[in-house]
Amino acid sequence: MREVVTGVHLLRGFPPAAINVYLLRGEGQMILVDTATRHAGRRILRQLDAGPDAIFITHAHRDHAGAMHEVAEATGAPVWASEGDAGAVEGREPQPMPAKHQDHIVNRMFRGWWRDHHPVSRRLQEGDRVAGFEVISFTGHTPGQVGLWRESDRTVLCADTMRSVNLFTGMPQLGEMPVIFTCDVSEARRSIRKLAALEANTICFGHGRPLTKNTASKINDFAAALPPDGNSGSAEGSR
Repeated sequence: MREVVTGVHLLRGFPPAAINVYLLRGEGQMILVDTATRHAGRRILRQLDAGPDAIFITHAHRDHAGAMHEVAEATGAPVWASEGDAGAVEGREPQPMPAKHQDHIVNRMFRGWWRDHHPVSRRLQEGDRVAGFEVISFTGHTPGQVGLWRESDRTVLCADTMRSVNLFTGMPQLGEMPVIFTCDVSEARRSIRKLAALEANTICFGHGRPLTKNTASKINDFAAALPPDGNSGSAEGSR
């Protein structure tokens, strides 16, 4: 585990920085952010010196909530999620995926990455406080995706609003999430523009290493090059 900025720790993963889990410490709270796939449970638990106060799920996808139940059962930590994705986290609704890509070969291959759901004890709204951060809505990738924003040092955890790694080669690359996983491409691009407007110093992604240098200019350049609203194009653009 390494500290990215004060109070934000990136847990070890395999491959490194491919599917990220973070631990936040602030305002007397220790919050685990996401849990990777169902195969990551023991690795996460080995890195925790104490049970977290809560498990914050940014969105209801198998590579973010996969080990949620295992970690919650082992530590007694409650699960928090957005109102928009809570039903899927609890298993009352299907995992949010674009209807026309439900049966894409990649989605069929990875269905087993999340089998165990868990009750949501706190339904988060934009503006709620979590460990010194403010909950911020980044919808589009899923209907209820949320991230976390700390204005004091301009740090944001953006979940899958963007990625900083090529998902096929593992090389550094800023880009959108693939269309086969994104429920509403136009809304996801509005969330990228919202992310750019924060003028962040540090961005911690769900996939890829955190961005800490020339961050605001890189994200603004990326957002400026996106197609206009209403033109869905391809959600696999990169820089």
